Amino acid sequence: MLVFSDAELGLLGKAFDRAWDKYLRAGVLTPDNLFESRQLLAGRILRSAYFGERDPFHLARDAVSYLWQVKNFEGVRKRVQNYTTRSTETMGHVAFDVSVE
Repeated sequence: MLVFSDAELGLLGKAFDRAWDKYLRAGVLTPDNLFESRQLLAGRILRSAYFGERDPFHLARDAVSYLWQVKNFEGVRKRVQNYTTRSTETMGHVAFDVSVE
């Protein structure tokens, strides 16, 4: 069970505000990921606080970094799942000119 003092809750609130501001300025927020992004930021801040971090700057930086990794991975995964090779990308009949002049 997590128990925080009033002062610690204030620090966590500052960390969340800083992380949210940084994430908003990054320009990756959409109506589709608004709620999930807030949940992930808050959850990561609480997790870091659980393991002893109390610096709002470090908490915010870690949360935004984590969110960026999660969201970037989801984007890569979607691109890989929808990937189809184009005719110019096949390696079946590649000719190399290795002549030396």
